Amino acid sequence: MSVTIDYNQVRTVVEGPKYRVESLVTYTEHIAKEIFVFDVELGEYQHVATVWDMENVLNDRDAARLAGNKWYRAKECAVEYESQTSALEFVDYTEDRIQDLATQYARATGQFEGNVNYHIENAP
Repeated sequence: MSVTIDYNQVRTVVEGPKYRVESLVTYTEHIAKEIFVFDVELGEYQHVATVWDMENVLNDRDAARLAGNKWYRAKECAVEYESQTSALEFVDYTEDRIQDLATQYARATGQFEGNVNYHIENAP
């Protein structure tokens, strides 16, 4: 069995100007869709989940808050940067981290293969 993560990414320039990157997990196999980790209190995006996060961090903010957890997972995230360079570095880093998660999760759960498919859309 393989771990598959498909996600869609939309990049836009918003008022400021700021460079906004929105990522949404659209399909997964053998792993939950909620791969983005957020701070429970602030609701701010923190990082792409690790294998540990996938096994130990709840995927519901309210449930995580009630349990006294600091983090929760979600299937989408949106971040804004002051510079295009920073936004593009985030795009590259996120892609690498998702690929690594698919590979590491497959290994940790006794699977061999890992695939990451993504679609990037540049909104006008």
